[in-house]
Amino acid sequence: MSWDPGVYLKFGDERTRPAADLLARVTLRAPKRVIDVGCGPGNSTALLAARYPDADLAGLDSSADMLREASASGVKARWIEASFDTWAPDAPYDLIYANAAFQWSDDPIALTQRLFQSLPSNGVLAFQVPQNFDQASHVEVRAAVDDSPARAKLIGARQYDPGFAKAADYAHALAPLGAALGYLHRQWKRLV
Repeated sequence: MSWDPGVYLKFGDERTRPAADLLARVTLRAPKRVIDVGCGPGNSTALLAARYPDADLAGLDSSADMLREASASGVKARWIEASFDTWAPDAPYDLIYANAAFQWSDDPIALTQRLFQSLPSNGVLAFQVPQNFDQASHVEVRAAVDDSPARAKLIGARQYDPGFAKAADYAHALAPLGAALGYLHRQWKRLV
């Protein structure tokens, strides 16, 4: 899939709002190493840099175009081009942060388990994925597209799959690994 940073950033405020909401729920005070998995053009990485100015910060994305935009943003971070399905940390990160990224994985549950297991004691995996693909707004848009001339242009677009992982699926996959859902913070912490 090809990503266009210009199109992505046309809705920058809308795309950054959930990232800010997710970060507001992270209770880590001063993590040493932080990574933004699926960082795109760096808008969520900028939030992490502002919150944790002393952290060794990295942004990871599979799109070279997005990483060029992120690099030009002025955010002080290392930029890593890699697929998060195959990427492995070179050393543990205290915070692995991912806003609206894991749903693009071929196996988001396995990805989440693998990244969670790479955390140090008291490390945090903070992530969120869309859970609204089966809502009326999305169903109606898909139906309208299916009945329009645009259908031919969107044949290869990823569509809703009832098998997409839900919140409960992530919880069931992470609990046996020692994950605990932070009280009202909706973040996964590795238990000591």
